[in-house]
Amino acid sequence: MRGHSICPDARQLVRPLNERGVALWEFALVLPIVLFIALGVFDFGKLIYFSIEVESAARAAAMFGAQNAGEAITNAAGITQAAYTEAPDIKTSGCGTGQSPGTACFLGNGAGAFVATGNTAYYGCECPDGTDVKSASTSCTNCSGGQHEVYWVAVQTQATYKPFFPWNNIAFTGLPSSYNVSGYAKIRLGAQ
Repeated sequence: MRGHSICPDARQLVRPLNERGVALWEFALVLPIVLFIALGVFDFGKLIYFSIEVESAARAAAMFGAQNAGEAITNAAGITQAAYTEAPDIKTSGCGTGQSPGTACFLGNGAGAFVATGNTAYYGCECPDGTDVKSASTSCTNCSGGQHEVYWVAVQTQATYKPFFPWNNIAFTGLPSSYNVSGYAKIRLGAQ
């Protein structure tokens, strides 16, 4: 089988002059789109991460407050610290106008952050069927039918996330400059 080879003629392996550099142009056109999508996935992932952390902080703070009625009523600083400890990636200072891109900040600062506007801790009671809900400032009364009151502590946490990339500066996205995420947990008191 003379004249036949497995490899085609070497002249067929060389691209014609009018096709050279096409792959480079295609890469240059696709790269910005891929980077744009990657930045979006990164920012969305961080938003989801911070929302999970804020929810977890509410749960941890409510569990701390649910240890006994005294903690829920008098230890707002301890409830707040429990939330801060559970969410170490969420800042408590340097928030507002000077907040760095790609970070999240709790709304409200200091020891009373979860009893101030935005982050709140509630203590109260209600009937087992969810009726007759009362706050700690009101005395709990017996429920109808001889049922006993259920005492609880509820914590709401809120944080704001400022994206790493300023999506709001791109006209067609219509996205805000920051996102608010919140968490809520309500737990029955252990000792009543």
